[in-house]
Amino acid sequence: MFKFKSLNKDSFFDDIYGKKLDKYQKKVVLDNSDRLLVVAGAGSGKTLTIIAKVKYLIERCGIKEREILCLSFTNETVNNLKDKVKYNVDVLTFHKLALRILENNGFSYKISSDTLINYIVNEFFLIDDNISKNMLVEYFNKKYDEILNSKELIILKNNLVSFIKMVKCNNISLDRIRKIRNRCFSSKDKIFLYFALSIFSLYEEELFSEYNIDFDDMIIYATNFIKKYGFSHKYRYI
Repeated sequence: MFKFKSLNKDSFFDDIYGKKLDKYQKKVVLDNSDRLLVVAGAGSGKTLTIIAKVKYLIERCGIKEREILCLSFTNETVNNLKDKVKYNVDVLTFHKLALRILENNGFSYKISSDTLINYIVNEFFLIDDNISKNMLVEYFNKKYDEILNSKELIILKNNLVSFIKMVKCNNISLDRIRKIRNRCFSSKDKIFLYFALSIFSLYEEELFSEYNIDFDDMIIYATNFIKKYGFSHKYRYI
């Protein structure tokens, strides 16, 4: 257990780019566990603590800048960290790290636009397919002409896009979705999963035909590569 009184005597923590750390933030900075989980609410100074951790590792522990990796989820938070971390450490999104892993190991892909899945969903419901038409009628319990351009159809399309993205980012296979569909009792759920499976297959075929990957594929492919071949890196602190 850290002795907070002794930490308060260290002036290093009194000026982290113009701000002072509290005793809990100091504890996080000084903790050298192999794995450390910090749970904190919005506005509690998580970014400041990360910045202080980087500064402490470099200035007090002799860790080289190239040995530190900062990861975040969005470009906005990454750019915010880059502006505030005054050292040449790697600050990346998870997707950028995944792409770097793939590129460093000889993979070359084109990155698909996010609009492709929306395009395929829209096109799917324009195809003159009696099976899909009949399923739409059953799903909404309305005449087909009333469904087209309806708000309900727009919501269904958005839900299908969200579902497919969720399936991809969790690396769930088409076979697993088929098994789930076979166990469904609700006819609406069965129809929804039929649409999802059909659109998912079309989407994957389109990506494969153009040798493209999407943002979820970046994570999946890099993860699978690391599981199989390991991860050679220079980082001591992530």
